[in-house]
Amino acid sequence: MIFSGLIPVETRSPDETEMKPVFYVNLKQIILLNLIHTTGYYFSKIMEKVIFQKSMRKFVRR
Repeated sequence: MIFSGLIPVETRSPDETEMKPVFYVNLKQIILLNLIHTTGYYFSKIMEKVIFQKSMRKFVRR
């Protein structure tokens, strides 16, 4: 997940809006998104295993 380009950033005075690189502005957001993405990925993988094991147990019981 890499964001590139420029976005308008509001400075202290409302009249002037600077263009700053997205990377520096949204660094925390990018880190958060990456964390959420990776944890969600691993969580879904674990859940897949759990569901698969449960379904296998049901299958074995029959």
